Formats: sequence, structure tokens, C-alpha cells
Amino acid sequence: MTSGSFSAMAANVAWGCTAWVFTQHIFPYWKHLWRISCGHWEPGIKAHIEALYCFPVKSCGAISLKEATLGPCGIEHDREWVIVRMPTQSSETAQSSETAQSSETAQMLTIRDYPAMVLLKPSFDPEGQLELKTPSGSSITVVAPSTPRTVSFLLWRTEVQGFDQGPQVARFLTEYLGCEDSPVLLLRMPDPQSRQLSQCSKYLHAPAVADASDGGGAAKFSDWAPFNVLSTTSLRWLNRRCVALQRPCNYTALHFRPNIVVNLVGGQAFDEEMWDRFSIGGVPFQFLKHTGRCLVPTVDPLTGVRNKKMEPLTTLKQFRGGVYTFLPDGHADRDKEEAFLAVAARHFPETGQKLRVGDEVHVSEFRDNRLWQHS
Repeated sequence: MTSGSFSAMAANVAWGCTAWVFTQHIFPYWKHLWRISCGHWEPGIKAHIEALYCFPVKSCGAISLKEATLGPCGIEHDREWVIVRMPTQSSETAQSSETAQSSETAQMLTIRDYPAMVLLKPSFDPEGQLELKTPSGSSITVVAPSTPRTVSFLLWRTEVQGFDQGPQVARFLTEYLGCEDSPVLLLRMPDPQSRQLSQCSKYLHAPAVADASDGGGAAKFSDWAPFNVLSTTSLRWLNRRCVALQRPCNYTALHFRPNIVVNLVGGQAFDEEMWDRFSIGGVPFQFLKHTGRCLVPTVDPLTGVRNKKMEPLTTLKQFRGGVYTFLPDGHADRDKEEAFLAVAARHFPETGQKLRVGDEVHVSEFRDNRLWQHS
């Protein structure tokens, strides 16, 4: 190869890299700035609800909805139940006592440690009672004691409480999860109980919460916010990135467990990150923060098997890894790297609010900055 040919090839490679950076990073950001300065969508961009999901039991299966009734804490019954493990020394008492009123400290169980939880399918019988079904077909209808005891546990450093749903469902879950050495309980936070988002020591610093007069909204047993919103465009970006890198792909929205999946026609990946104030089907929403992903998306929601190469988390960290910028210096999570996909949001509750598949999204205010940066 002559020096001239080599120089030409090097120039082509450099031009290709520059073009890729421009089309993938610089141009989309310019488009974001244009939208912000104009205060409206680009012509031709439309968005509507593609799917709605309720996750009655934290870390367990989803219920797909065509219509969702909203309450003060988001979609009705979303993350209203949680599975916990009692301290070993009190596990026998935990299983046998239906009427004890003393508060005990437990440990929350999630997909992160028990991937098989995602295969527990929830439903509601005609009387509105929660039913759980295992992959083998065994099932149980949850009937709570008339005087349930209160059990406390830490939900990401925030102490919360739930009502023990009784020994029958405790035995059912203990057997399914293989926790005979340390039995588990099912807890519920029924209406009107809730927890304020501002109680979280980490996310209380998010501007929309720190500046809110009402504590930034409320939720039940979700990791934090009452809503998680993901666009189909962002999901396609992830799958295409994995294909280009010859990594496992075909990730679905359920890998990320959103409540609202938005079909964004004519827009760019991560457009939802720039929505500050928006409405869906006439229901007003507010952006709270970008969603930092944990190990949950590495578990296949159809098989309950964790990806051995920790995908798609590995790919997300490569391209979307960073730290929250709103955390103050000295905070325990200030330098913790997270992988960002989807956004946490709140609504402003009113009686009779509903969301339906097909409802249109209207953005009234755009953000001018992200709340995370590459680390």
C-alpha cells in the first residue's frame, strides 16, 4: 500500500468517525435545543400511549392494561404489595402469628436477588382480591387477616411499613422462592396509606421534589416515583446498538418495567428526557428525574433467567453511563455510576383520572438540561 493510499484510507476512517459522532450525538442534541427554544414539537412529531402496565407486587409479573384508573400514588394497585424476608430469629413467629401488632424489621426481596419473582403472575378475581400464579400452575388468592400486623423494612434507605397478608400466602411464596430457611411474607400498603417522595434521602435533592410544596408527590412500594415512562424510540435505539455490537438484543419494554410506554412518531431516542411538563390524555405530569437502571433489566421477563454478560446493562453503561448531577458533594451516591434509560414522573391527582392506550401526549414545557452527566 502506498503512502498516498494509506493517507486516503485514514482520512476516510476519520471522516466516518466524525460523521457518526455528528449524527448520533451532536445533531440530536441540536434538535433538542431547537425544540426547547421554540417551546413546541417539531412538525410531524406525535406521541401517544403504546402500552400501560401495572405491577401489583413489586418485582413480580405485569398486568397489561387498555385503561388504567389513577389514584394518588399512580396507577391503581401498582406496587401496592411487596415480598419481604423476616429476620431468621423471628421467622417462626412471622409465619404463625396473624394478629400480632408489634412492628418488626424485614428485608425487601426483588428480582435483583430472586429472578424467579418475575414469573409470578398477578391478577384480580371478580371481588378484587389479588391472585398469584406460578409457572407450574399453582395459585393462591390473597385473603388478609382481619387484624393484620404491621411490618417495617427499608426501601432504599427509607423506612416504610406494610400490613402482613397472612400465613397462607407466606407459605406459598416461601415454597416458590425456596426460602424455607428464612421464610418470607407478603405485605400490602392499601389506600389511603402512601409514602412521600421527599422522604427518600437520595432523590429528595431532585429539583422538582426539592422545590415542591407537596413533597413532590407520593408512591407506594415503587423504587421511588409513581410513574416510569419509556419511549419505543429509546428502546429501538438500545436494540439497534446491541445489534451493531453483536450483543444480545430484542429487549422489550418489560425488561425495564415502565408504567407508560410512549410511541414517539418522528422523534429521536431519549426525547422523553426533555419533557418537563406534559399531559397524557388530559392528565398533567411533571418530570422528576432520569431513571438510573440497576440489575433488573438483565433478567428476562419471560424466562426469569439473568443474562450472563449483564446485558443490556453493559451496553447502557457504555453509552449512557454517568452520575446524577443534582446530588450534593459528599452524598453517598454522588459518584455512583448508573446507566440511564426512561424517566421518573409524577402526576397531579384528581378524582376520576384515567389513562388509555392511544391517549396523546402533549408537551407544554421542555427541559434545558439533563440531570445526569457522563462519568
